[in-house]
Amino acid sequence: MARFHNFIAELIVTIGYIGKSKYFPGTLGSLVAYPLCYFCIGTHLPYNILANFKLSEYELFILPILFTLIISILLFFIGLFFVHIYLKSTNQQDPAEVVIDEVVGQMLSLTLCFPAMFLPRFVDSLPQLLTYSGYQYLVIIMPFMLFRLFDIVKPWPINWIDKNVKGAFGVMIDDVVAAIFASVTFYTILFVWTDLFYS
Repeated sequence: MARFHNFIAELIVTIGYIGKSKYFPGTLGSLVAYPLCYFCIGTHLPYNILANFKLSEYELFILPILFTLIISILLFFIGLFFVHIYLKSTNQQDPAEVVIDEVVGQMLSLTLCFPAMFLPRFVDSLPQLLTYSGYQYLVIIMPFMLFRLFDIVKPWPINWIDKNVKGAFGVMIDDVVAAIFASVTFYTILFVWTDLFYS
């Protein structure tokens, strides 16, 4: 039974052995977040659950974002559980093949940045900046690049967490902090960018 648990843990924390890739396992793990986010934001499940409630336009807009955030948090706790089993079975601290933390971090950064695609402050500036299609690509690609940057460079306090917080929680939480850094940087860039055209 222990061997079966270890096998399931390895399958989950490596995201179907994607983390075992010889080339860029963290980046490949991050890319897995895209179809997951696309499914969560595009699914009608939260609308079906709340079908009997009268929802405002704002609530209809925020619902898929909240649903994606909930799935990200759920994956975080699933990651905690199975990463703990995997670390115990392999006697390692933070093996490179564990990429469920990258999936969670990238999902969080995409979810937090997604509202920028519709915020009037940014969208109203588009005629002066680029087409809406180009802006959509920006909102999709920039969170990925920023998350990978912070996950690789690990500025403080991410580097402190990486060195001092051990176990499964340490493996998972530094990517959550990297996602927060990526999101804050993303909105800072957009605010500065649009300010150049408002001033």
